[in-house]
Amino acid sequence: MDKIETPPPALKAGEVYSGDNGRLICLECAGATALYTGFDLSGLKLMRMTKTHSLKWYVDFEFNIPMSCECGKTTIHITKKEITERKKTHGKS
Repeated sequence: MDKIETPPPALKAGEVYSGDNGRLICLECAGATALYTGFDLSGLKLMRMTKTHSLKWYVDFEFNIPMSCECGKTTIHITKKEITERKKTHGKS
């Protein structure tokens, strides 16, 4: 019987992705479907979160915690300077 080769992951290490209706996942905590296809179980394409998304999360939506995946191994780090600039440009005190 021929051995089945595992495809390369569709997700990159050190990145946070949004899927499953808002779940935040990384390479480590993604299920096999997400890891190897880039789509979640409901068929939605995973979206890579950026520093801009993290700033919106922190400042605009007032979560006041860094954006990280479910397992906590991957976090999008933002600086105090970036937070201050976002607050200034978006009218937050």
